[in-house]
Amino acid sequence: MRVTPITFFNNIKINPVKKIYSSNPTDNDIKMRPALAVDTVSFGRVAENAEPLRKMIKYGALDIWTGKPPIDPDVFEQILKRRDFNRTIKTILKIVEPLKESLHKVPLEIYNMLEEYAKIKPEAHLDEILRQWTPLAQRQLLKIQHPIFKKLAKEAKLLPEGNKLLFDELMRVTQDQIQKRPITQDFDKRDFRYKLERIAQKIRQRNISEEVSAINKLIKMSGFVPSNPKIIKFKVKRNKDAEKILSNQKVSIRQMKNFFERSIINKDEELQSLLADVKCQIYGIPTFIPFGRLNFIERLKEITKDVPDQSLARRLLKIASKLPTANQEASAFIVKESRKPAEKIGYDWLWGCVGNIDHIDVYSKGGKDGLSNYAISTNYTNSERSNRSFAQQLRVHPEAYQTCQMYIDKLIEFDKDGLLKMFGLNNAYLRNFAAKLERRSPSEKPLYIDLSSLKK
Repeated sequence: MRVTPITFFNNIKINPVKKIYSSNPTDNDIKMRPALAVDTVSFGRVAENAEPLRKMIKYGALDIWTGKPPIDPDVFEQILKRRDFNRTIKTILKIVEPLKESLHKVPLEIYNMLEEYAKIKPEAHLDEILRQWTPLAQRQLLKIQHPIFKKLAKEAKLLPEGNKLLFDELMRVTQDQIQKRPITQDFDKRDFRYKLERIAQKIRQRNISEEVSAINKLIKMSGFVPSNPKIIKFKVKRNKDAEKILSNQKVSIRQMKNFFERSIINKDEELQSLLADVKCQIYGIPTFIPFGRLNFIERLKEITKDVPDQSLARRLLKIASKLPTANQEASAFIVKESRKPAEKIGYDWLWGCVGNIDHIDVYSKGGKDGLSNYAISTNYTNSERSNRSFAQQLRVHPEAYQTCQMYIDKLIEFDKDGLLKMFGLNNAYLRNFAAKLERRSPSEKPLYIDLSSLKK
C-alpha cells in the first residue's frame, strides 16, 4: 500500500470561480444559485392500506414536511415509460414545466439552469449539457469541499499511528479521484449493492416484468459476492484469507457479468459501467472512479471504529458529514450525474420530489401500518427523515410546524369540497389525525393544529 502525506488539501490554492454554466464557458448566461439542502437516498418499504392518501396526491395534497404538492407517482412512471428524458431539453422542459411547483430546491435550481440553457441550445440533451457543465461544477464543488478536507486533516493528526496511515491513504485516493486520475481502489460490497439498488429503482419504475426479473436476479447474485477481509493487525492471516476471498469475488462477478450480457437489460449503460468498475477494483486495474461522499464516510467509519478516543472518531465523522451531497449542492449533482445517460440523470433529478407515504410513528420503532399513522410525503423527505421520531423531526426541521398546518389545511379544503368523503374519509379522521400530531410533538414546544375552519 502506497502511503503519502496529506499535502494536497492543505496546500492547494482555490481560485475564484465564476458561478456560471453555459454553452460556452465564457458566456454569462446561466448562473449558479446558493447551496441548497435536499437529499435523496433509497428505501424499500411500501405502506399498506394507504390508497386513500395515494389518491389525494393526484388532487394536489401536500407533502407534510415541505408543504409542496408531490409529483404524482403515476405521472412520473409515464415519463419514464415514454423515455422522455432522452428527448431534447426543449421537450423535457415542456414536460416538466407543469410539475415545477413540486420541485424541491435543488431540482428547481437545475430546472432554472436548464431553462436558461435551452434559450441557447434547445436541441441539446441532458447528458451532453451536464458533461459541458462539469469542469466548472467540479471547481465550484472543490471550493466547498476544500475547507472540510482541511479540517479533517487537522483533526486526523490526533489519530494513533496505524489509523493515521489508513486515513492518509484514504485522502490520497480522494485526491486522485478529485483530480480525475486513475486509481486502484478496493472493492466495497456495500457501495456496490447500494449503486446496484439505485439502478434497480429506475428499472422497476418502467414496470416491464422481464426487466424487473433480470435486475432482481442480479441483486440476488450480488449477495453472494464475498466482502473484502476486515482490516486486522496480523497481515499474514489477512493475506491468507484475502487470496481465497479474491478468487471467489472474481468467480461471482464473472457470473454476474455473464448473466447480465445474456439478459434483456444488457444495454443499460449504468449497469455496464458499474460492472466494469467493480471488475477493475477486484482485479486491481487502475481506473477513473469519481469521488463518492457515502463511500468516503463509510471508509472513514471503518478506519476510526477501533480508535480509543471515540470522541475524536465522532468529530471526524461529523466533519465528513458536512461534505455536500449531490442533492445539497447543484455543483455536486452535476459532477455526480455527468457520467450517467440522460435517462438516469432525469430520473435522479425528479425522483426525490415524487409522492410517497410516511409513517408518523416510525415503522422500524413499532409504528403501525394503518391510515391513522400515515401522512403524505415525498421520496426525499421520507428517506431524509430516516428513523427519527415525529418529535425529533420537528426539532431538526422547525419549519415543519408550519408545513404540518398547511397539510391539515389542505385536507380541510378536501373536506369542504366533498373530496375527503370521496376518498372514504370524514372529518373525524382529520380531527383524530391532527390530535395525534399534537400528541407526538415535542413536550418543550408542542405543535398546535388550528381546526377552526373545519366544519362541525
